[in-house]
Amino acid sequence: MRIFDLHNDLITAVGSDEAKRIIGKNGRRGVKALYAVWGTKLGLVDFIGKCRFLSQNAEYYSVEDASATGTNFDALPLKNLACCSLTWNYDNAFAGGAEGKSGLTEEGERFIRFLNRKEIAVDLSHLNEWSFYEAIKISDRVVATHSCPFSVKRHLRNLKDRQIEAIVEKGGIVGITPVPSFVAHGNESGYLAALDYFINKFGCDNVAIGSDYFGSDGIDGLRGYDELERKIRLHVSEKYGNYCADKVLFGNAERFFIGK
Repeated sequence: MRIFDLHNDLITAVGSDEAKRIIGKNGRRGVKALYAVWGTKLGLVDFIGKCRFLSQNAEYYSVEDASATGTNFDALPLKNLACCSLTWNYDNAFAGGAEGKSGLTEEGERFIRFLNRKEIAVDLSHLNEWSFYEAIKISDRVVATHSCPFSVKRHLRNLKDRQIEAIVEKGGIVGITPVPSFVAHGNESGYLAALDYFINKFGCDNVAIGSDYFGSDGIDGLRGYDELERKIRLHVSEKYGNYCADKVLFGNAERFFIGK
């Protein structure tokens, strides 16, 4: 197996001992993943503790809702930190979330410029459109770790075509996610249709996988890396060739995050 997952919520769902075991098992199986710390409901000490754990035990990690740092950006453990989102689904001190009304704040802009200096990507997945365009304008590196095309399923967390175009123009990548409410009919065929839409509209060079494992209920038939890798490879290689399947499963993410 070879897969690079842009979003796995493991540390939100299990304790550190179990997380360490699963991270090791996934690594031995050929899974690279951005293990995300969801900061929305965490105090600063707990938030930094989880970040420190992943910084020390995962090859890569990410932050979902970086406002948990407050203004103490330098408290973030930077080792193995691959990307950060400014919000979760709601407005905060940094920006407007997908269900919120605010735009990018001064504090959010200051955080993006901090990430730019550290060469850490900005995760755009949870932003509303107003904040999305303000953030992408000043971000050096961008990614949407777990979203789907809005044209396939109308959902506030999904990206409209012009948003995807803006990410592609910036050289970023989008992780298509098997979350039932983000895809047509909430099933496997709806997820594969979202992949098809992206590839047909935007090509194979800026698409990846963001599983959202441990963060959502998942889709029947796609709830584990074995199923996800096998079914994506079969579907994409049959329609677009093995080279495209490799890009979707790991190639684009490896190129973006580690330069391969």
